[in-house]
Amino acid sequence: MVLDCCFESRPFLFRTVLWNSFAFLHSELTPLWSNVVALAWCAITDSPEPMSALNPENNNNSSLYVRLAFEGDSVMARIKLQLPDEFNFSTDLDVRVSDINYGNHLGNDRMVTLLHEARLRFLAHYEFAELNIGGLGMMVTDLAVTFNAESFMGDTLTFHVGLTEFSKYGCDVIYRDENKAQGKKIAEAKTGIVFFDYDERRIARIPKVFYSRCAPHLLEERNKTGVAASEAASQETAEV
Repeated sequence: MVLDCCFESRPFLFRTVLWNSFAFLHSELTPLWSNVVALAWCAITDSPEPMSALNPENNNNSSLYVRLAFEGDSVMARIKLQLPDEFNFSTDLDVRVSDINYGNHLGNDRMVTLLHEARLRFLAHYEFAELNIGGLGMMVTDLAVTFNAESFMGDTLTFHVGLTEFSKYGCDVIYRDENKAQGKKIAEAKTGIVFFDYDERRIARIPKVFYSRCAPHLLEERNKTGVAASEAASQETAEV
């Protein structure tokens, strides 16, 4: 039995105990009540969208899921990223001898370093640096990586990089990593980032220049939202 749920971070032991408690109920009840059990889990873990959490094929292109597979009394937690098919930018990186671990393949810690390099190249493509984006810096708030295949010394990896899930203060940087020669998917990842004023030591709104260069399709929507909010405020003031 496999369930997919979307939830915010909780200690793994806490999640495991809860899921072991719900496992028997979910397997024995009718589909309707099984869904109720799954929704109860999402509510306990403060999932922002409990209904969509039951369906991994929803429209949220960068949703983060944990797939929980039950076999007997055991539980295995798996992250599943829902990423779009198209990305804004691609770059090639070689796997070096220093990237190889004792398993004789690309180490998971080195993959994070390669993701960072890909992100830097993405920003440089738009004439930005991590500490200079319209006068602001960038700070990573969360990271998720899923591995699909091994990679070895001498492999050339193509990193596809894009942006999604914009908020007032940041967005998600998403990645798909493929073996260039074989066309095989190696890993997928996302890093949540916020914009940060390092002089004031506080988060800041996304600079307009970041929208204009990296997500121009959202700039018009942002401007419309700003105009609508301004008009609403003016109307409220006039009524007073």
